[in-house]
Amino acid sequence: MTFINRFSILVLSIGFITPVLFAQSASLSGIISEKNSAEALQGANVALTNLEDNSFFYGGSTDHNGFYSIRRIKPGEYKMEMSFLGFVSYTDTLVFQSGERKNFSYALEEAEVGLDELIVEQTASATELIRGAKRISPVELSRVPTPAAGGDLVSYLQVMPGVVSLGNRGGQVFVRGGLPSENMVLVDGAVIFKPFHIMSFFSPFPDNIVSNADFYPGGFGAEYNGRTSSVLDISMKNGDRFDYSGSASLSPFLGDVSFQGPIKKGESSIIVSAKQSFIEESSSWYLSEVQPVSFSSQFVKFSKNEDLSQCSGLFMRTDDRGSIDAQSDERIEWSNTVVGGKCEAVNKEYFVRLAANVSGMQNASIHPEREYRSSITQFKTSLDLSWYKEKIRMDVGVFAQLEWMKYNLRGSVSGLENNEEDPISKGGYFQLMIPFGEQFTIEPGISLSNYPQLPWSIEPRVRMKYVPFGENGAQINAAVGIYRQMVIGITDQRDATGSFVTWATTPFKDELPETHHYLLGWQHPVSNKLSYSAEVFYKTIRNSPIAVWNTVAQYSTELSLADGRVYGVDVRMEYQNETFYGLISYGYTNTEYSATQENFGVWFGESVVSYNPAHDRRHQINALVSKTINKITYGLRWQYGSGIPFTRPIGFDEIIWFDDGLPDVTSESGTSRVLIDRPFTGRFPSYHSLDLSIERIFDLGPKNLLLGKIGAINMYDRSNIFYYDLYTQQRVDQLPFMIYASIKLEIN
Repeated sequence: MTFINRFSILVLSIGFITPVLFAQSASLSGIISEKNSAEALQGANVALTNLEDNSFFYGGSTDHNGFYSIRRIKPGEYKMEMSFLGFVSYTDTLVFQSGERKNFSYALEEAEVGLDELIVEQTASATELIRGAKRISPVELSRVPTPAAGGDLVSYLQVMPGVVSLGNRGGQVFVRGGLPSENMVLVDGAVIFKPFHIMSFFSPFPDNIVSNADFYPGGFGAEYNGRTSSVLDISMKNGDRFDYSGSASLSPFLGDVSFQGPIKKGESSIIVSAKQSFIEESSSWYLSEVQPVSFSSQFVKFSKNEDLSQCSGLFMRTDDRGSIDAQSDERIEWSNTVVGGKCEAVNKEYFVRLAANVSGMQNASIHPEREYRSSITQFKTSLDLSWYKEKIRMDVGVFAQLEWMKYNLRGSVSGLENNEEDPISKGGYFQLMIPFGEQFTIEPGISLSNYPQLPWSIEPRVRMKYVPFGENGAQINAAVGIYRQMVIGITDQRDATGSFVTWATTPFKDELPETHHYLLGWQHPVSNKLSYSAEVFYKTIRNSPIAVWNTVAQYSTELSLADGRVYGVDVRMEYQNETFYGLISYGYTNTEYSATQENFGVWFGESVVSYNPAHDRRHQINALVSKTINKITYGLRWQYGSGIPFTRPIGFDEIIWFDDGLPDVTSESGTSRVLIDRPFTGRFPSYHSLDLSIERIFDLGPKNLLLGKIGAINMYDRSNIFYYDLYTQQRVDQLPFMIYASIKLEIN
């Protein structure tokens, strides 16, 4: 008996959570997926028509798992139709007996679309929210110009208002005032701790292996636990179950190859992808200085499908290393390893997912005078269930996880030096989706978690949706919630470009890091081509661990607590037709921290010091345009960001140490240090840049394609500052004007 069969039997045997049905009514549930890959189709429609009187009975749609459930069906014969934009509809006849609970899952076949055709409605909208999330599709990734043959998820995120990336190196992303370590990034349900590459155009998530991604910049539901800022939930593609295909691409920045195909035709598949950077080798050809950075990633996913269940397993590995500043002696490096597996099945009453994964990350900062190393490994297993009681959807889940954390900080450091931790935690969630009529839906939920020697964290959350003019019209979204984080990432907050993170459990056992989110949004599809959205947000920060402020040039893990607040607004407008796409977005974010005087190594004349941290970028504008003319697609992106804060130097001196006795001040000099002003009172100049790409797809025969692309970054060669080293008085700029060319071959 196969594992999937055993898993299906397990699902059928969990009877204690099956809701009680009305004795005289029937029900229908199942999963709708895509035929070739068996990936779930979110938003697919299921319609029932009573054949006795030809009356429409009920319509339902699938969730992000492809799961649907229709309740209280009167006995009789019905016409059933399953449909999804861009796919061939399926029609069948079903007969329901009194009290019958019927399962029906189906894989829809994608409609044939030529090279010159575009189904506008099929592409996701940058202004549309689905259950509070911005769902990102591979089509959207491909629209953002990147110096490679295809699009990339991290480049698309940087178009989103409220998302701050401080430069084209470092791999850091800040969301609505939160730190990178406060963002949760999931790959098929498994966490990846440091997900983006050192060259910030790229991530391990290119458009050719990403199925979709749900991005919550705030106000996420109870099913996500352990982060206080944002969630990026990435679903990776399954391999094709019927046909083999592959691709290879090459550019001055990187090369990548991918392959997919069936293991057992129609039942199981594999997809493999690998990329390797070339920027360190190629930058000497056309830039004034070598870019000393290197990165690579590998991805493998196996999938096996049966009518009512699906199992998959994945392996992902990333490796990044290099210098943020080509003139510096400091080198940074990090790597991720993710191994995971999950099984999903649908019973006559509910959808169930069982998952287990291991995720590890190591990072280091290496300098001739010091060496910092930190690592974290997490093993997690979870069980999630979804079902309907009448029209009320219920979601419940439990998890257990073990985390190993180790750090070794040698050199100029204060606070923590060496330690190992291995806490075992547990938790769960419960969430409802309750419709009130056809216009209003409320989603209350509660998230629970517990770490050793820490109190239980109880985090209530509520999300709401109101559609005053029907499901396809304008929509109002709101969210309120409490979020806590037990495992923290300690960084040098004096410089937002610092990439090294020390992972540890919070040392403040009775004062857990906590944020409160408040969101209110409006989205309006003016037509099938034009739409806009706006969202205001307010976030309070309590008990956030921060490094004690020190005027001495050293990495500090001596922690104290700070409070703060973040507020702002995001606005997006989007237009698209058969040959043109345009998106413009504006984001305003104000981030402010407050800490008591004892958290600073110098007296500032007041008991509480308020400051804007180094990632407080107030204004952001992004414009994205894509136009196809005679099979040639022109892409353009312009970015603007107001200046971020930095701490001004006010002088220099030499400090003399007496630890080893009295020094001879006539012949021995002290240690030079920088005297710095109040935290973050200065701001760098604003950032803006224009990127351009031109690409053409050539048809090489049946399903074989060749893509050629040329482009340039920083078209008008602006000297955008990346960071300023106070201790060496050296300015480091982002990449200058640079032309690139890339080529990609797809074989099917």
